[in-house]
This record gives sequence, structure tokens and C-alpha cells, in this order.
Amino acid sequence: MSVPVEQVVASLQRLRADKYGDGKKVELWNFSRQRMEDVCEIAAAYLAEHDKDEHELITEDWLITAGVSGKIDIGGSFWFRVYPHLGSCQIGSGNDAPYYGWDEEHDLPPVKTRGDVRKVCKALGIPIKA
Repeated sequence: MSVPVEQVVASLQRLRADKYGDGKKVELWNFSRQRMEDVCEIAAAYLAEHDKDEHELITEDWLITAGVSGKIDIGGSFWFRVYPHLGSCQIGSGNDAPYYGWDEEHDLPPVKTRGDVRKVCKALGIPIKA
């Protein structure tokens, strides 16, 4: 279920203001229909954008299932690799002729969760299966 962004923003603004109906502050126990619908819309929007396992730590088995284990060619002479035991990933370039100075590795921001890996892969254009 996809909730329009404008609707989610309006729900969030009503909840932040904590005003329903006549514009007076409502008591915490006042569960008006509109208030409950606002909470449900925000929850639905969050769940639509976040995988249920987003905060789980990465493992080698999960990386294999997701298709992102080992060195992954990302085009040209560049590669990407996740090191689950270190909670890190690297991007590098390698050329068969190191003479040109193309044999480099660079650490990327730490990746500890499945959500982290998905974000990095999305940014790099790497398809992921899980």
C-alpha cells in the first residue's frame, strides 16, 4: 500500500501539532478516528520504504543469498566488496597493468546492517537479490 507523500506530511503535521477537531490540544488518551488514521498512514509509509530485516547484521550467508559476496565488478576496472566480519566495504580499481597506478582500494562508510548494504549497492548501481 502506497500512501501519497502529501497525505503522510499532512498526517505528520497534525500529529506534531497534537490538534484534532476543534483545534484545542487533545489529551493523550483521546484516540479520535483522524488521529488513528494519521498514525496508520505514517506507519504504512515507513514500512513501504524499509525492509523488515533492515537493521539485521550482515553475514556471509546473507551476502551470498543477496548476490553481493566476494569482489563484484561494477564496470570499467572498478570493483566493490563487503567484509561482513569487519563491518566495512571497499571500492577499488584494478588494472592488469599496475604500471599505470590503477591498483587502489578505498574504504567506504561502515556497513553493519542489511539496510546499509542495500543503500551502498543502490548508490553504486549494483543489483541485489535480497
